[in-house]
Amino acid sequence: MTGTQQKAVSIIIPFIPFPDFQLDTAVPSEEEILWRDLRNGGLGTLELFSTGVNMNALAYAVSQALSTSEVPTIGFEDSGGYNTLYKFGFQDGKKVIARIPSKRSP
Repeated sequence: MTGTQQKAVSIIIPFIPFPDFQLDTAVPSEEEILWRDLRNGGLGTLELFSTGVNMNALAYAVSQALSTSEVPTIGFEDSGGYNTLYKFGFQDGKKVIARIPSKRSP
């Protein structure tokens, strides 16, 4: 491995809900995030960037990894040939980037 390459790390977190994490009501779906952040809302665009990820579960996993019960704000960050990036932000200024494999990756 060269000095510029980084190794991706996967974390599996068991589902142990925080009592005050409002999973179903506060987290937008992936489709809602794409409509809001891409601003054109074209069906082709949504299909191009959509990964099928469960945003409720992903938001919960990010919050649990940071040991908080806060529901993060979520935004579309970027998309490439193999991944779609979502940014999770918290009130204390912490930010997490989630890299989700796209449907078109090998």
